[in-house]
Amino acid sequence: MREIEFKEWLTDGGAESTKALNVRIHALRKIEQNLSRLGFTFADLEEAYTADRFVSLIQKLGELRENARQGGDYSRILLPESKAADRRLSYWQSWLKRYGAFLSGEEHGEGNADRIRLHVLEHYIEPARERDEASVKVHVGTVNDALALKKNWRNVFQSLTNKKFLNMADLPPPERIGAKDSPATHFIFDLSGGIGEAAILQHFRVNSYFNEAISNWTENQKQEFVRIAIAVHQAGLDWWFVNIDHTPVRFGRRDKGAARAHAVIGYLRAQEAAVNLNQKNNAVRLIEERQVPFTSDAVSQLCSALQSRSSEISARLPVDPPRAGYWPDEFRADEIVTDTTPEGSYVSTPTNLILYGPPGTGKTYATAQEAVRLCDENVPEDRDELMALYRRLQKENRIAFLTFHQSMAYEDFVEGLRPDTKSSEGEDSSSSGGFQLVPAAGIFRKIARLAEEAAGLPDKAASGSKPVRLDVGQRQVFKMSLGRAGIEEHIYEDALETGVISLGWGGGIDWTDHDTYEAIHARWNQDHPGTNGNDGNISQTYRFRVSMKVGDLVLISAGNTQIRAIAEVTGDYSFAPAAEYTNQRPVRWLKVFDDPIAVDTVYSRPFTQRSCYRLREEFLKRGALQTLLSNVSDPQEFDIEPAPESAQAAGPANIPQFVLIIDEINRANVSKVFGELITLLEPDKRLGMTNALTVTLPYSRREFGVPANLHIIGTMNTADRSIARLDTALRRRFTFRELAPDVTVAAFQEAERATGIALGKVLTAINERIEYLLDREHRIGHAFFIGCTTRKDVDGVMREKIIPLLQEFFFEDWGMIAAVLGTGFVEGRPLRAPRGLEKLQSFTMSEARTRWRVRDDFAEDAYTTLIAGRVEVSDEGPADELDEEA
Repeated sequence: MREIEFKEWLTDGGAESTKALNVRIHALRKIEQNLSRLGFTFADLEEAYTADRFVSLIQKLGELRENARQGGDYSRILLPESKAADRRLSYWQSWLKRYGAFLSGEEHGEGNADRIRLHVLEHYIEPARERDEASVKVHVGTVNDALALKKNWRNVFQSLTNKKFLNMADLPPPERIGAKDSPATHFIFDLSGGIGEAAILQHFRVNSYFNEAISNWTENQKQEFVRIAIAVHQAGLDWWFVNIDHTPVRFGRRDKGAARAHAVIGYLRAQEAAVNLNQKNNAVRLIEERQVPFTSDAVSQLCSALQSRSSEISARLPVDPPRAGYWPDEFRADEIVTDTTPEGSYVSTPTNLILYGPPGTGKTYATAQEAVRLCDENVPEDRDELMALYRRLQKENRIAFLTFHQSMAYEDFVEGLRPDTKSSEGEDSSSSGGFQLVPAAGIFRKIARLAEEAAGLPDKAASGSKPVRLDVGQRQVFKMSLGRAGIEEHIYEDALETGVISLGWGGGIDWTDHDTYEAIHARWNQDHPGTNGNDGNISQTYRFRVSMKVGDLVLISAGNTQIRAIAEVTGDYSFAPAAEYTNQRPVRWLKVFDDPIAVDTVYSRPFTQRSCYRLREEFLKRGALQTLLSNVSDPQEFDIEPAPESAQAAGPANIPQFVLIIDEINRANVSKVFGELITLLEPDKRLGMTNALTVTLPYSRREFGVPANLHIIGTMNTADRSIARLDTALRRRFTFRELAPDVTVAAFQEAERATGIALGKVLTAINERIEYLLDREHRIGHAFFIGCTTRKDVDGVMREKIIPLLQEFFFEDWGMIAAVLGTGFVEGRPLRAPRGLEKLQSFTMSEARTRWRVRDDFAEDAYTTLIAGRVEVSDEGPADELDEEA
């Protein structure tokens, strides 16, 4: 840590006591020395601050304080002998915050404010804490006189009561005794951990609903609520008010100024003296119990879950930049009545993330981890399990992957025109020659549409409909045409209106009493003798009348490459003699797409022009179909008979999360590829968010927006192009996370142990030289060596991967390559001038030259030579003399 600079910064701000400065430095040094024991991988405090501005570290100290208050031994990591660890840790937190302010470059305030704060901290707060006192009294006049202020009592008053000082000292608001701005006034600061009951309740007492509700609570119930309030806050979550008298307070994740919360994890049931947990929340589910009454055992279980899962909460509900959780009184008064988030809802926070770093730093693996996490799945520690889960999510169309390249265009990524054969499909359709250019969706539009549909309700649902998740299971799935596309649209429209699908084949015969293939074949041949079984009046009728069962799913086609609706069969076959298409079945519409989706979303082959047939299992993407039907209308919302038990919905719906991975995102012209959609990537511009925007696409003329449940992850090789040259519009809309070479990775260290080579020192030496000769963006990643078990494996990595990279980095400058690797891997010999050159008038003897080559067999001491940095050139005589025989 930067001890000397920090001391100077504190002194410039008004710190007076050398002892106090030394105590602070000692505490910070103690924290830094025990970072690994606290569960962090940071090398020092500077690295911890760079990661998240000390948010996770301050939360960890809060966990230690809570553990100390409950008599645990966790705090012994930092304070093995202290009898008042909870109080001492409270001001260790405040010193860590001050060090964070120093690292941020914060300048001291003008005038005497900082002098007053530091004086009171050094001469009142910290000595009282050292004495383990529960409170301390600060007299305004005495502070004024000690600092030789000119009756500046008002400044003293303001400096000691504003949030900057209370946050710095980690204190609740003090109790004031005396008149405002009077020199006779004194403040009493509660030092009992800064979390006294009165101080916590004060955050909530600004709300009249809350005050009315707790008036009937017992003292024990108030204490248990305070325990929950503290645990929620220390987990980094927010409290806020809503104008509902029986549930006036909620907690979860909400940003200031937002009309809706991102996630409601729980809410206060004031009249019942309990907290209810949102079991439908797919972001964080703390415990199995829905209601937590204000009793000691129940509250302890909830607080323990909040403490143990604080890291998971931070990962699933991130805030950028990192911050502490908000208390309800930190929101504006007008924000109390604007929250309309349902108690059981979860609005995902869109993630736009770019992972960048040199080659071989594990960007691909980190991308898989991040994608699985964003899909609300538990991330396995085992790599094989992780990749199996990743591939399953890909099959479900919840993760899509593509690589940008120099030829990538808007038409490939969003939508463009593609040739399509001119043909209608449906009853009695026939192919015709030629083709036409039709709008075709690119990968971005496809996954955005899928995410939007998976999160929403079908068009027929009322706004108040409750979504449920339909279980696809092993139901049969049929493709069906409803009239000829573009010619008999009324057939399709009638089906939507009546909830009935119909088939025109069958010759107007009532097939109710014909429930086998043989019966249908025989009946048709009574009127049309000699007809074989492939005739549509037999085969199509059989599939519709016999094969299709109640509970099966039907995909309604729009041509051979698109789907415009999905239905569930809810009843048996019926005959309608007065209808244009007489063979009918009742259905409920699960999805109706104003903008049809691509067939390959759920089926890996184009549809054929047969009117009705069962889709082949080997081509059906059941996982993707399940994803698409994650949110459908509850059958109780419509005036239809429910499907049998085997075909019922599986339960309450969660909003599926989707991830688009863009590898090498910096290799394409981003402005050209994203076009006008670059604005729609911003989190608050997503569909369902506060400032949602849509645009009209240029080819299809369809309205398009980016849903909030679609996350975007990009990767960028910094050796290929620097971040500084990346499109500025993209940089403003993405969070950048660096993945640097890391020799502490377990798999890398395993390779080091297996090979017996000091790979950590080898890689560190290589990268230090590259960074000095080129820049940090061209360093070599640790992943190249993962999996090596013998020296032969390491030699292969050096020969086939590292050396070719260095050739590219240094533009074939072998002197530079030798400077990086040493001469155990490459060898240089003096290069003599070829015979005959001296006879050329244009030839002039130049400086000595060296012929470089990669050794056939690396030197036995190649790796120790590399670490030591020895570069030697074999001496075979002067390099600047001509051969004597020339």
